[in-house]
Amino acid sequence: MWRDERVRQSAAAWVLGCVFVRFCEDNGLIDEPFIAGPGERLAEAEARHWSTERIVPLLAGLREVMPWAKQWHGEYDDEWGDVPADELEAEYENLLRRNQVGEQELAAWRPVRKQRGRKPARKAAPDGE
Repeated sequence: MWRDERVRQSAAAWVLGCVFVRFCEDNGLIDEPFIAGPGERLAEAEARHWSTERIVPLLAGLREVMPWAKQWHGEYDDEWGDVPADELEAEYENLLRRNQVGEQELAAWRPVRKQRGRKPARKAAPDGE
């Protein structure tokens, strides 16, 4: 089936990507480790995990799409072997607990407004005359 081949290709790409990143880490081509290793590397990789401030936008986004996930993927899927929306919701709730984030905090979160358009032109320096 076409999905089986796609899953194999995705798995191979993921493994090769991890090997490449680890090679770059081991050879000093990447400053900080992304993939855990023994000893000090494990501590450094754990320190890089997302802080609550960084994960709140992701959780707020998941909160927004959850009704659609339940609508589109709320039934048992033979290929998945479960109800995909239920698994997504369980992981969402796990992330909420692990990061100690409440629904009120997610409902209140708003993205930072970015300035659009050109930056103001710099004024010419005075000649000093």
